[in-house]
Amino acid sequence: MGKFLPVFLTFILQLCGVKIFRDVGEQVEGPLAATYIFLFAIFLLLWDIRLYPNSLRKLGLFQYFVEFLIAQFLFENILLDFWFPLEVTLLLLPLELASTVEEMLTTYANLACGPLCEGLRDERAGLVLSYVLSVFFLIAVLHATRAIDLRELE
Repeated sequence: MGKFLPVFLTFILQLCGVKIFRDVGEQVEGPLAATYIFLFAIFLLLWDIRLYPNSLRKLGLFQYFVEFLIAQFLFENILLDFWFPLEVTLLLLPLELASTVEEMLTTYANLACGPLCEGLRDERAGLVLSYVLSVFFLIAVLHATRAIDLRELE
């Protein structure tokens, strides 16, 4: 289990946008609250797992610094290589889906797409998908860390 203080400090730095290992580059136009929910899920996950081997456990105060660097590295890479590309894909998915459905309906059935395509073209559709996915990750991490037990829902 990771120490609370270094992982929490890393979490706070990520919320403030401080990067040590990598530069963000272009800012993603996704919802900020969904990113915060995802960051909280990653915080819970990193706090629960062992960040480095047991053989390094006797480092004293240096252990906090090592855990901080490992957590910072993991936070930055998970955000930049996983969450931001996934969020961009989710924001564009309803637009692509609307175009595909409209093309299929007009080509094969000579029908107009109507309210379904208009709803998919609305920018809120991508935002809803982003929120749903971030909450899904949070629930999955809560279940994986045994904070909640989803098997009881049967």
